[in-house]
Amino acid sequence: MKPKPKGTSLAAALMVIALIISIFSLGFYSEGQTGDKISGNVVKVSGALSQVGVDTTGGSGGVSTQVGGGQAAGDKKYTFITAKDGRTFVVEGDQTQAKKEVDDYTIKEQNKIKIDATYQEIKQPQYTAATKASKDSSLSYNNGDLVITTSKDSGGRTTTTTEIYGEGGFTSSTEKREGGGLTLTIERDKDKNIESVTDGTNQLGPSIEWNIVKNNEGVWELTYGGRPGEWEDNRFKFSDDTGGFVSVLEDGSTISGDKDGYVVIEDKDGKTVASLKEEEYENLVGQNPTIDQLNTLGKVASSLREAGLDLSAASHKDNKYYSNDVVVEVSGTNIITTQCDGCVDNNGEIKTDKGYAYESVTRDANDNVVKLETNAEKEEGKFETTTVEWSVNGEGKQVMTIEDDNGNFDEFILQDDKVYYYSEDDNKYYNRDNGAWYKKDTNGDLVPCGDDCKNLDDLGNKIGEADDKKESLEGRKTRFERNIDNIWSALEDAASGGAGRFFSLFMDDEDLAKWREDVDEFLCDTILAGGKDCWTSEVCKIYVDIEADSAAYVETNGLLAMVAHIEGERSDAISYVNVTNATTGSTESVTQYFYKITANVENPADSDTSLKFNLYVKKSDGSLKAIFNSDVELKEGESFAKYGSSSIVKYSETLYDGVCIIFSSGFDDIITGSGSENELCNLITLTDMGVSSYGEEGASTGGTGGSGTDEGWSDW
Repeated sequence: MKPKPKGTSLAAALMVIALIISIFSLGFYSEGQTGDKISGNVVKVSGALSQVGVDTTGGSGGVSTQVGGGQAAGDKKYTFITAKDGRTFVVEGDQTQAKKEVDDYTIKEQNKIKIDATYQEIKQPQYTAATKASKDSSLSYNNGDLVITTSKDSGGRTTTTTEIYGEGGFTSSTEKREGGGLTLTIERDKDKNIESVTDGTNQLGPSIEWNIVKNNEGVWELTYGGRPGEWEDNRFKFSDDTGGFVSVLEDGSTISGDKDGYVVIEDKDGKTVASLKEEEYENLVGQNPTIDQLNTLGKVASSLREAGLDLSAASHKDNKYYSNDVVVEVSGTNIITTQCDGCVDNNGEIKTDKGYAYESVTRDANDNVVKLETNAEKEEGKFETTTVEWSVNGEGKQVMTIEDDNGNFDEFILQDDKVYYYSEDDNKYYNRDNGAWYKKDTNGDLVPCGDDCKNLDDLGNKIGEADDKKESLEGRKTRFERNIDNIWSALEDAASGGAGRFFSLFMDDEDLAKWREDVDEFLCDTILAGGKDCWTSEVCKIYVDIEADSAAYVETNGLLAMVAHIEGERSDAISYVNVTNATTGSTESVTQYFYKITANVENPADSDTSLKFNLYVKKSDGSLKAIFNSDVELKEGESFAKYGSSSIVKYSETLYDGVCIIFSSGFDDIITGSGSENELCNLITLTDMGVSSYGEEGASTGGTGGSGTDEGWSDW
């Protein structure tokens, strides 16, 4: 055996090999081979030329791909090249450098391949997107946008996806699915949320549930949630045995009917906002409602539900839906919701013969709050009305106008940094985060207003209260929540190791663990009280945002203690062709769904009982399938948890829309959002999740105590 080279001999040998590789990589080009180097920084990728697969720090095969001699990252230029024969290139460098790359390439190829090209400067996000495009993509550059188009065939269905990248990155995409003469087009916005879905003729509504699939008879069908049907009268009527229909509204909420004659309105998160008999529903919108009527009805139902009133329990007259304490009025494209204590008469009008405290909120077609009116008792028997309106001025800035019942008004504009409201005429600046007034000094800097604003406290309170109300109603954080978040982030970072990593330099492991435990207890006992619920297991301490309807509680020592929580997610339908016989080549079409389920169950230390339960998946017809072959038992003080890497994950060919925890023994007084004494259920939500971050099915429970989970998983 020959002795191995050592030290400098090995390094020299490697350098020689690298040099040989680089010479060959520069001197040859194979048209049919993906990933071939054409020059120092251009790579061939199946017709689209990009930086895919090249090490930009040192180059493939030892050849540096850095262009421009050590430019700083922020100074780099990028060029998109379109050859006369339609091929496309991206080059890290300006147009001069790009042309040199092309000239060098054509010289090396002895002009066997002519490149009569156009050159266009692109931005770094566009260059990055081009380099990450799949090898079967085609690239083009149009009016400042990089366009990446990918087309794939699967089981007779062609899916063509077109992604648009502006100078700042991804802006939109269009996905077109075609099969058997059917077409489904899905539009996504800059955040990759679904904006619209059409079948070529009809606006189906923004939902991931739409698809076109081939059934067992080989016929292509439009489906919603895996169920086939046809579009008729602004609704999708199911053709399977269960019957019924569904309409997806523009905000993602749904109106669905079943064969038993009930119509259910759900918001975009799957929560029921109204349940009506079919005749009640038709009385509100007619037999064949327009999509605008459906959208309006969905907004009315949501507004009533927020006020604690089901649509089916509301009186209806003309454009008003009301009870004694709330009235929802449709005014053009606006929805006006007024709440009070007994101030609504039998015609849906606000009583004006005596003083009533009320609050009225007006939302526009985009669900933005544009007007807030409050009538409050300032002194006994004396009421004062304050009206706040929001608009957008010619510069695109938000304007808040505050008017009292004496006709006095103030107008403030929200600055670009969203921190200050300011008066254009006066030197007044209201800080949204701390509620203080500021003014500009002679240098133009903002300084505390002091005595110059001592009479503005009442106005500041009105601005702050109206601003907080608008933020809250639109689902954004109020100033209190923003300030709490700052505290929360700092403390949570400390508890999870941010500050802990610093303190670990000076504290031994035992003291550091105790310090983190004390922070945990502080977070649970103070910051989390009344807000985020703190869940502690013996193995892992986690914090979970929990809504009352998805949790179960028991009463211990006069206090409610949370004992269970469950959530489920699933992917869209995943269809593929499976080879059943390699010899004959016979195949079958398979549709699967990927599920992730998280669950927590805890038997309190002072429960004085054992607790038995199982987890279930639930189909749309209400049928249940157990996840474990046998019940899990928790003794007093034990806990069970499935979350993070130990979440329950599984592919299944069955479509489920719910997950449940059912208790077979234990507490007699378990309280859930649905009122059930032994069952806690939650809807399975759709998500664009990946599977790589989740553990294998049957992973450890992630908690202590509990038996039964090791006895096997059912085939669900």
